[in-house]
Amino acid sequence: PSGITVDETGCEVFTGTVTEVKIGLLTPRTGDNSHLSEGLENAVQMAIDDINSAQSAYDFSVVYYDTESVGSKANVATWSLIEGDGVSGIIGGSNMGIIQNGVAKPIEHQIPIITPFITSGGLDEINDDGLVWRVVPSDSDDANAASMWSNVYELNNVAMIHVDNGFGRSFASTYSAVYTSGAICATLSFPTNPTDAELTSVRNDAVNAGCEHAVIAADDTDTARLIPKIKDSMSEARVVISHQSAYAEFPELVPAQVREKLLGVVGANMSTEWTSPLQNQFDSDYLASYGSDAPSHAGPSYDAAMILVQAVIQAGSSTGSDINAAIPTIGDNYAGIGGTITFDAKGNTPAMMFDLVQYQDDGDKDNDGLMDLSVEEMGYWSVWDGISSQCRASASPMVIGMLSPRTGIHSAYALGEENGVQLGVELLNINQRGMCFSLTVADTQSTESGAASAMQALVNAGVMGVIGPHSTEEALGALPIAESNKVSMISFAMFSDEAIDSAWDGCDIGCLPSDYGYLWRVAPGQEHHVSAISAYISNGGYSNVAILHDDGKDHTAIANGLESALSSTCSVQSFSIGTSDFSSEISALSNCDAVVILAENVDGANVLSEIHNQSLGIAKIGGHAMGDLVMLSTVSDEAHLENFTGIRMGIDHDLAEFDHELKYVYMMNYKTEVPSYTAWAGDATLVMGTAVVLSDVNGNPSSQRVNELGIPSAAEEYAGCSGEINLSISTGKASHTTFDVYSWGSGTITEIGKWRLDLGLVMF
Repeated sequence: PSGITVDETGCEVFTGTVTEVKIGLLTPRTGDNSHLSEGLENAVQMAIDDINSAQSAYDFSVVYYDTESVGSKANVATWSLIEGDGVSGIIGGSNMGIIQNGVAKPIEHQIPIITPFITSGGLDEINDDGLVWRVVPSDSDDANAASMWSNVYELNNVAMIHVDNGFGRSFASTYSAVYTSGAICATLSFPTNPTDAELTSVRNDAVNAGCEHAVIAADDTDTARLIPKIKDSMSEARVVISHQSAYAEFPELVPAQVREKLLGVVGANMSTEWTSPLQNQFDSDYLASYGSDAPSHAGPSYDAAMILVQAVIQAGSSTGSDINAAIPTIGDNYAGIGGTITFDAKGNTPAMMFDLVQYQDDGDKDNDGLMDLSVEEMGYWSVWDGISSQCRASASPMVIGMLSPRTGIHSAYALGEENGVQLGVELLNINQRGMCFSLTVADTQSTESGAASAMQALVNAGVMGVIGPHSTEEALGALPIAESNKVSMISFAMFSDEAIDSAWDGCDIGCLPSDYGYLWRVAPGQEHHVSAISAYISNGGYSNVAILHDDGKDHTAIANGLESALSSTCSVQSFSIGTSDFSSEISALSNCDAVVILAENVDGANVLSEIHNQSLGIAKIGGHAMGDLVMLSTVSDEAHLENFTGIRMGIDHDLAEFDHELKYVYMMNYKTEVPSYTAWAGDATLVMGTAVVLSDVNGNPSSQRVNELGIPSAAEEYAGCSGEINLSISTGKASHTTFDVYSWGSGTITEIGKWRLDLGLVMF
């Protein structure tokens, strides 16, 4: 374009006045930390060279000051860099004393400091006026992992017990800030090097405060002394420990005669296995530049320098306060050499990955008549990716298949369903350690023929059982392959009884296991959908009710049952799936006071749009599929969802064991609310996986044994994600009858009532 100068590559060349910016570097060239100086200085210079070559508006340079590795030199160092050399920002500080003693001048002149070294939680307690940042995680960052464990176990009345030092106070502050408000009964501290009486006292304070569980932030020795005391008074307490005690040899610090009190104790360690995708290239560049391997602190040093200079460019200023204000913008999901950097309000960034550990019974290996314990690495967790399982190396591999409608008319629900199954797999691997479950997914294309092909592909892959499919049409297509290969399917979404009745044809109360159908269903069927919708219609006082449904087997079955259940109907109309013009169908509802819409998301959105276009003042009642968050992205205008209510499968929170965990972990892993089919997909997976474990005979489970012995045993009063699962061995159907009444409004969906067979309809 006119007025812009470009180089030979076509990139814009800056032609204005170049701004020179000096960056100060607190480097330990001498003293105890002198071994850190070379890697620090080299990495910072690499960052400066890279930023200078990438742009021409600023010319960055580095000014060095040797701190001699001691805090006593820090004030002079920062004074010299700021007032003598005129730096705009500072990098470095190899220990707490240097930051603590050197922060006065930066505060006076509002010059930011980014350290690539200090992990001590005590850094949070320095009065730094918001000028000190770190690109390495705090050693108290596992307080976030402790909060995760507390959420997974739904801990209430938690005693937050910590050693009274920088680490302990920072850990307690972080945990209190991130864990559920009101769930912490007391925050208690004890001094460093505590006496036995002082530990007993803090335990007594927890008991007297009514605490039932404990999170402990202390070194391993004090934690080992404290856990038995807590368990003596709170025998059922769940104890969560910090990283300082979450290692294999920790049980050896506990006297052998009380070592069993560590059973079930959980914690987290910063993972040493995770490597940033940028690390290898950086290491190669460092080696090429300096002829030696990059030390571990070189990556964070590069990140510190690069964030600081990018903040200068972002601010468009070399003034320290402007640069400091820009640092949070640059340090927000910043792809660093050491991993993703996102600064919090205290200038900290989270760890990339934690190993999740639990202490478990390891038998009596030394034959002393006492329990030995081992640390079990259960999985991984991070604020970025959530939780995932880690199998034992000795675990037997076991593949579960899934029939997923990744394409076709049901595709909008596939992701939520697959996520639910994957979470079920993770939970199976965490809760049992003998098998390592994995998931293989085949696309049904939302059709009968597609499901037949997908089922055959899963059988060929050697799956032990299959989760799904979504619809009755898909089930009918997959069923012959399931039966001929004796591979069970557990559906979580089909409502019509047609396929499942076919699978169980000829079986009754006295049928033999060899006669069991190879199709099971954890979701409530058509009969209960009809009863719940009928009750809601009656409660609303509607007398002229229309039914508008797609011609799929599941919605047709509900529509037919509802038409029979209602004393009269204003109109009953069906339409082909994929219809876009509903003008005539909606015009026919002018004399109706309510319409029940049984459709998938796209058709349902088109129906709502036409009702809105015709300004039809009629109560709109949806089925399960339209009670899903996918509707928000399907309707052309959210106003079409206003005052739209309906009935969808609901979670029985009184009987469900994993309902809270599902919601918490789903939000953590996938960053969204739980979709409408997810809980049932998770339950189908948990039942199937448990069935495989139960059918394992001498390390050799079989799919036939899973169907005949495993599923009936697993699905007996199984408290899953949606409620208590009981599958009939004469019909394959679930006893689950809980439904929610939902209401759309202001772009959100709210639960406004509940229906259950034994309770009827209850509106909130």
